[in-house]
Amino acid sequence: MPPKKNVGGPKGKGPAKKIPAKRPPPPSGPSTEDEDSAQLLGVLVARIEALEREKAAAAAAEAQKAGGGSNTGLIRSLFSRISALEGERSAAVPVADAGLVTSTPVTAEAVPSTSAAAAEMRSAVSALEPTLLASRRRVLICGHSYVHWAERQARRGPYGQHLGLASLAFVEWRGRRGLRWEGLLPLLFGSGVRFPPDLIVMHLGGNDLGLLKGRALFLQVLNDMHKIQEVWPHTGLAWSAIIPRPRWPYGDGKKLDKARKRVNRALRKVLENGMGYYIPHDTIRFNDSTMYRTDGIHLSELGNQIFLADLQKGIREILSNLVGVRS
Repeated sequence: MPPKKNVGGPKGKGPAKKIPAKRPPPPSGPSTEDEDSAQLLGVLVARIEALEREKAAAAAAEAQKAGGGSNTGLIRSLFSRISALEGERSAAVPVADAGLVTSTPVTAEAVPSTSAAAAEMRSAVSALEPTLLASRRRVLICGHSYVHWAERQARRGPYGQHLGLASLAFVEWRGRRGLRWEGLLPLLFGSGVRFPPDLIVMHLGGNDLGLLKGRALFLQVLNDMHKIQEVWPHTGLAWSAIIPRPRWPYGDGKKLDKARKRVNRALRKVLENGMGYYIPHDTIRFNDSTMYRTDGIHLSELGNQIFLADLQKGIREILSNLVGVRS
C-alpha cells in the first residue's frame, strides 16, 4: 500500500491550523459613567429651560396685568431685564480709552438667544420694537475727564451705559480729557453727530476756572447755550454743576472755589427760569479726601459713584418732565 501523503503539514502531525490575525481593539467610546453624566446634564438643561419659560410667561402675565391689559407693563419688564444684561456684559467688555461711545438701540437681535425663554423674549422685543424705540429719549452726556472716567465706571458697574434708565433713554457719552468750554460746540456739531439729542447734559467749566474769570465763563456758557438752542430748538439743556476740587491747577484754590459757586448759582437761576435744567452735586465735598484721587483733581471710585448717582437722579427727573414718566 502506498504511503499516505502528508497533507497540510510535516509528517506525524495533523493539518496546520490557521492562526487568526489579531483584531485591532475597538475604538474607545464614552464609558458608562460618561453616558450617565451626559444624560443627567441633558435632563438638567431641559429642566432649567422649562423653568425659564415658566418664569418668563409669569412675568409677562403680571406685567400685562399691571399695565391694564396694554403693553406698557411688558415693555418695562423687558427693558429692566435687558438693562441688567447690559450691565453684566459691560463688566466683561473692555472700554476704549478715549473717543465717542454711542449707545446701541435695543433690538430683537440684541437679546441673547441661549435658551427657549430668550428666544421668546427676542420675539416679544421684535414685535414691540417700534413702540420701544419711540418711547425712549436720546440723552447725550458731554464734558471733560470727569465724564470720561464716569462712563468707564458706569459700564463696569451696576448702572451700565444707560445709567439704569434703559426703559426711558439711550444714554450716549462724549468725554474728552482736558476739554475746555471752547471745545463744546465743535464736539456737539462735529461730523460724528447724526441728529439732535432730546437732552444734553453738560459737565464742563472746571478746567476753565483760573484761565477765565467766573463772569466771563458764565457769559460764554450762556451765549453757547443760546447757539445750541438755535440749531436744535427741541433739545433740552442741563447743566451738571462744576464740582469742587481740593487742587486747582490755574490759581488760588479758595478764590477759584468762590468763582465756581458763583458760576453754578448764576446758571442755576437762568436754567430754572425756563431755559433748561440744573443737576447739583452737593454731597461731593473738597475736604473729603475719599472723594478724590491723590492728584486732588479727579474723582476717586467713590466720588465717581456719587457723581453717577447724581446724574441718574437728575436725568430721571428731567425725563419725567419730557415724557410724563414719574421718577
